[in-house]
Amino acid sequence: MSASQSLRLQVILGAVDKLTRPLQGMLQGSHKLSGAVKEARDRLRDLEAQQKRIGNYTGATQALTDNARALGTARDKLRALRDQIIATEQPSRELNEQYKAARREVKQLERDNTRLARTQADARAQIERSGLPVSQLASRQRELAAQIDRANGQLNEHGRRLAAVRERQQQWNRAMEARNQLLNAGAGLLATGTAMGLPIVGMVKDFATFEDAMLGVAKQVEGTRDANGQLTRTYYDMADAIRALSTDARIGQSAVQIAALVEAGARMGIQGADNLLQYARTAGMAATAFDAMADQIGENIAKVAGLYKIPIANISELGDTINWLDDNAQSKGADIIEVLTRIAGITQTVNMSMRDSAALGSTFLSLGASAEVAATATNAVIRELAIAANQPARFQDALNSLGLAPDAVQLGMLKDSTGTIIKVLEAIKALPEEQQLAATVGLFGKEYGDDVAKLAQNMDEYRRQLGLANDEQARGSMAREADARAMALSARWQAAMNRLFNASTRAGETLKGTLVGLIEWAGRVLEAIDGWMQRNPGLASALMHTAAAVAAIVAGLGALALGMAAVVGPLAMLKIGLGIIAPLLGAISAPALAAVAAVAAVGAAGVLLWQNWDTVKEKLAGIWDGIKAMFNAGVQYIVDKLAAIKNAVSIDFGSMFSFGGQSTVPAPLRAPGAGGSSVSNSNTITVNAAPGQSAPEIAKEVDRQLTERERYRQSRRRSILGDVD
Repeated sequence: MSASQSLRLQVILGAVDKLTRPLQGMLQGSHKLSGAVKEARDRLRDLEAQQKRIGNYTGATQALTDNARALGTARDKLRALRDQIIATEQPSRELNEQYKAARREVKQLERDNTRLARTQADARAQIERSGLPVSQLASRQRELAAQIDRANGQLNEHGRRLAAVRERQQQWNRAMEARNQLLNAGAGLLATGTAMGLPIVGMVKDFATFEDAMLGVAKQVEGTRDANGQLTRTYYDMADAIRALSTDARIGQSAVQIAALVEAGARMGIQGADNLLQYARTAGMAATAFDAMADQIGENIAKVAGLYKIPIANISELGDTINWLDDNAQSKGADIIEVLTRIAGITQTVNMSMRDSAALGSTFLSLGASAEVAATATNAVIRELAIAANQPARFQDALNSLGLAPDAVQLGMLKDSTGTIIKVLEAIKALPEEQQLAATVGLFGKEYGDDVAKLAQNMDEYRRQLGLANDEQARGSMAREADARAMALSARWQAAMNRLFNASTRAGETLKGTLVGLIEWAGRVLEAIDGWMQRNPGLASALMHTAAAVAAIVAGLGALALGMAAVVGPLAMLKIGLGIIAPLLGAISAPALAAVAAVAAVGAAGVLLWQNWDTVKEKLAGIWDGIKAMFNAGVQYIVDKLAAIKNAVSIDFGSMFSFGGQSTVPAPLRAPGAGGSSVSNSNTITVNAAPGQSAPEIAKEVDRQLTERERYRQSRRRSILGDVD
């Protein structure tokens, strides 16, 4: 997208954002109304507290008045009894008892009078501390009753509107529920289809992998393709046999890995399906027995078998010998095989058997030499002794020190290489220890003299390993170890996974014809398109340019849709809001509808704005100023109307836009003595002025204090920069 187009898109999105701000302001008005309702409820709670304090005071005053009246009556009675006693020369006992009782009553009433006076004083002090003089109480009580009556009517009206809002919310919730059900159903079907398709894709992939491996076999094995290059019965029989081998837990290789072994064996000259499968079986068992990679072990075994002229049918004997040495000596099977691949050539020149060669190399390995050193040391021993008669004076002197003739040693290497090597090593060992190293260096040089000296000192180990290599117990040792390995859970699990893979490849194979047909059909379609484009280069170029232009337009419209998406939510909320406030504020409906139309016009004219931006951009600022002024006027009108009625509103507009919650209609209040049905929230103020106290004065003072508190709250609210909850 060019910089000019990007700038235009930014301006359009900025205009959309500006158009939504008045809508957002109208929605924020509901939060302000909710705050006003909260303040009204707080005010009613204050009035209840004031009513309680006033009730305490008037109750205490009334009780004090009643007690004072009773005290006066009791005193008059006491005075009369006293005068009667004085006038009687001999008062009766009954008269005296009456006098005593009257005196006790007077004292009790006096104590009560003191207590009630203190209670009245405390109640009066509480009222005065709260800033509510009792002189204006009566007038305030009448005004409060009138305000409560008006609030009841307003609460009923807002309750009706709240019910309408809840109905709209339910409609919205039902629509969203239907949309979510469709969305969930679509997602579920998509997930189900994907879950059903993935196994099929996996089967095709498994078959393709196995087929690729088998194509390597077909490339190397004779008889798998006919003269026309088509796959033969031999190919498919080998594929089945390879699958069957993979299910043998003793081998532990997948069908793909076994196919690779067969391919490698054929590349090294092994031919015949039976020989190749036997080779793959042996290589797999050897890999399990020696804990090595099957392909590397298989390649080395095939090389050793070829160098020592071991028939493939008997290749398992090679594996048994190496495995038996691996199990009973300190050397490792993989190292023995590596040594054999390095020394097979020279051992064949002296007719040394594979078993004797393996024993010699394994002994060097057991004495601490690496596979490379063991191989080179073995080569040096055989080479130097095989040409003993042609060696220089240094070699001849060393051999004479052992009491051996060069010609006899050289001839002995041709007839019995292992026996001759043992004879030379025993002669070296018979020398004094300080002369042994000099003799071996003279015979085999500084590089290998120390290794041969160490071998001579461990003749018993060499003889032991020769016995192991030629032991009849070595036969079948690799198979026995593979059988033990097959009992392990991991081996059984691998065999089960191989069976699963084989079944997957066979299932995928059934789809090959269909997939090939689809691919060929797609290829023909693409060839037809390519041919048409070659024959009509001009039209093809025009179509490509058109496609590029359409892609650019779609990308631009997509970016514009991102901006317009910000308008959808506010428009939905505006629809609900207009339904709520339109009956009360009819004058706002016209400008609000005009604003909505302006917003919708932006979305509909997006493409035209894009194409004619240079012409429109000069007028856009003026159009926006008009829309903004219209919205500002409408919003201000709403604020003014709500400010006029906020003291009487007891509806929580915050709950109107809380989806999923339960909204309740506040119960109306009722003035003391007013008619109509009873309500749950009752605020009653009753004032009984004590003698000498003015109820109107109490009411006036209460009204003044309430007015001051309301002004203070409004000033605090205006000073807060934020939404009111």
